[in-house]
Amino acid sequence: MLLFREKMGIESVIHVVIQAVLERTPDDNDMDAALDEIRVTVDRLLQDVARQKNIEAPFPRKLSAPTPSPPSTPPRRVHGEGPVLSHRASIHALSYAVLQEIFLCYAHTESLGSLRRLCLINAGWVCARWRKVVRSLTQFWAHLDNLSAREMSAISSLLEFSRPSRFHLEADLGGLAGMHSARFLNELGHHMFRAQSLALHRVAIGDISQGALACAAPVLTSLALDLDLTLHDARAIVSPGIFDKKAPRLRVLAVPWSQLPSSCVAFRHVVDFRPPAVLVPPSIRATSLFNLFPKLESMVLASSHGASTFSHGGTCHRALKYLEVHEENNLAVTQSIIAGMPSLLHERIPCIHLRLAAPNTITFIRRRLASVDRLFLFRSATTCHMTIIDKDDRIRIFSAIVATVIMSALRAADSFSRLTSLSIWEYVYEEDIAVLFLQDVPVLRRLTLFAYSPSPTEISVGQVHIFDAASRLSWTCRALRSLHVTAKDVSHGGLFPDPSPQQTVSARKLNSFVRNSLQFGAARLEILVLDGVTILEADEQRALGFLTEIADEVIL
Repeated sequence: MLLFREKMGIESVIHVVIQAVLERTPDDNDMDAALDEIRVTVDRLLQDVARQKNIEAPFPRKLSAPTPSPPSTPPRRVHGEGPVLSHRASIHALSYAVLQEIFLCYAHTESLGSLRRLCLINAGWVCARWRKVVRSLTQFWAHLDNLSAREMSAISSLLEFSRPSRFHLEADLGGLAGMHSARFLNELGHHMFRAQSLALHRVAIGDISQGALACAAPVLTSLALDLDLTLHDARAIVSPGIFDKKAPRLRVLAVPWSQLPSSCVAFRHVVDFRPPAVLVPPSIRATSLFNLFPKLESMVLASSHGASTFSHGGTCHRALKYLEVHEENNLAVTQSIIAGMPSLLHERIPCIHLRLAAPNTITFIRRRLASVDRLFLFRSATTCHMTIIDKDDRIRIFSAIVATVIMSALRAADSFSRLTSLSIWEYVYEEDIAVLFLQDVPVLRRLTLFAYSPSPTEISVGQVHIFDAASRLSWTCRALRSLHVTAKDVSHGGLFPDPSPQQTVSARKLNSFVRNSLQFGAARLEILVLDGVTILEADEQRALGFLTEIADEVIL
């Protein structure tokens, strides 16, 4: 074994060499010369360490097995620091763990910038041992995103170092010349059997007729193509390739409608038709869309895709479970799209997210409220959001730019006979609370107030705290048993960011709200829960007295 000082000396040499290697990114034409230079430099520096440590034998390329000394010959010592065996150190001397630590130390330096992957590849070609260590740094090879033009030119090396793991790749081919773009996709084709997700932007339609998308992709689950189309190739069709039963796990698909091959019907897809990644001609019909994707489970549309998409009745899709329509400040177009929605939004769809401003949704929402079990209601200056959950835990989310759509549906509700849980944002419009407090809720057992301090842009004129809005109203809810005041997002739609820990509630106003505005069957609530909020009053004992007056059990 090497003495400790010799090992430290060699480690310092490797530190210096790795730093030099990583900071140098030679071009392909002088790579061999650079690697030879690095090897010579390493051996020369290691020999310098040997001379300083009085190690006489030259350094071999690899560690060899020690030659046992004859029993009569005592081991030679250097400066009395322990035995030095005849096998010597070399470029291979350090352990994997030490080399990994050194590589990671320098790979994260800012000086390397976006070329750190290329720098690691250069270091990996120094010797097989270094290459194995560099390959083990999977955090640099599993997610190949934000690739520079230089990295895309070296895509074969990047993918080679990612073996044998699966990888995610995102690249913008718009900055590559035509031949380089085709070569990139051809190199990618050799590794498609390991690709788990692909997002390729500004791809020439002619380049994907062969290469990557013509290869089998057994583990591919997500594919997004942003095609660089011209008038000449606007009618070109993507080669069947991976759609032709070569990607059995494909679930998420974002491809221009006009370029889709008919053979992609075999899979269950999430089709994202949001621009600019996808171009959908105005002539698209929902029936044609569903014929192409008989197993479609999720779909995202934008109103710019054409008013005729859902303009005909009778459109229904048995497998569809999630639908999201983005309103783009074009009320006329949106209303035209939604005209055929009632036949589409049937009972089998558990989750619907509609960013709509169309009166057509009122009837649909009103019918659903009759069977709702849990409801969340939120209205801000910019949007109105309603989440309803039925007894089978199926979620339906409605979101409208024009709040009157949802509020009109709420006002026209047939009954809340099955509503057991209601969640509402603590900032409300007085007219909304007036409508809500007129509803008959015979089985409502839980009321939740979502404590979230709004920003100036989230609150508008006329919007007040629910304690103030309800001060002159009374709501009969005989079955009410618990009240929760929480800072956790209960919208089921991810509407709110994580609230700050400074969310507060006034115990005095909460006491007044329960005693004066809620008419329930018992003298007090069974449970009062304050989750993630603090009491506003400074006098804790008095505040606690306010709370115990209205609930048998108070959970803080």
